[in-house]
Amino acid sequence: MKTITLFLITGLIAGCSKTQNTIGNDTDSISFKLDFSEQKTIVYDYKQEMIQSGSVVESMEMNNVLMKANSRVNWMIVDTSKATLKILNVKSTMLRRDASNKVIDSMSSQLGDLTISDINYYGRVKDQSQQTLISGFFVLPDNPIRMGESDTLEASIVSNTNGIGTNVPGITIVKYIKNEKKSGRNCAVLSIESKMTMDQVTNNTTFDMVSNGICYFDLENKIIVSGTSTATMAQKMEVPSIVSGNSTSGFPEDVSLKVSTKITFELVED
Repeated sequence: MKTITLFLITGLIAGCSKTQNTIGNDTDSISFKLDFSEQKTIVYDYKQEMIQSGSVVESMEMNNVLMKANSRVNWMIVDTSKATLKILNVKSTMLRRDASNKVIDSMSSQLGDLTISDINYYGRVKDQSQQTLISGFFVLPDNPIRMGESDTLEASIVSNTNGIGTNVPGITIVKYIKNEKKSGRNCAVLSIESKMTMDQVTNNTTFDMVSNGICYFDLENKIIVSGTSTATMAQKMEVPSIVSGNSTSGFPEDVSLKVSTKITFELVED
């Protein structure tokens, strides 16, 4: 019996440059630097949905499975230079569905806390794997921008195929599109678009990820109020077919995986 395992880790890694903190009217440049002036804990509700498809999940009889997760998230400001993000007791549910999306089976589980430390006031961390989780919440511009302007950030995704990590280059565009009241707060609305692509001829691997999101940034208190994002990741590769015995077929086998994810979060207490 042939077994193929595909490990994938994806995350957005954006560079950080020096900014100035400014607040003004619609014509002024706004800095989206988070306020770390006071030690406190900000609480969010967090929800995630994920659907996987492709030959990898088909072989595991996991095609058309909807995975849901929800949690409370604590954003803890430690001092004037760093914060900690703690995702508390993640509860997940896996729903197996038929072709008409009718649920035929379900399974629930609960994970422990996940902690990300040493986050700076633009939401950046040095550890690449931890940046994966941060970027699921928000991406802020590195530079002050006016309404209607955008900031283009260099970005990359780490794709781990069969345990081999590969950086996939791309860009993230953060645009300040308008001001809007959200939960009684005067917020800047940021749109976030990312695209990463890799096409490796040597090992016949392709990787594409496209994501879009909206983030509400409190202009007075300099905190994130809420956000939502959707992402689609598709990966294909060709690997030799493995046959029992000592012989190996020379014909390649196509391995594919597609993951669609939606994340939403909402401020509960600050």
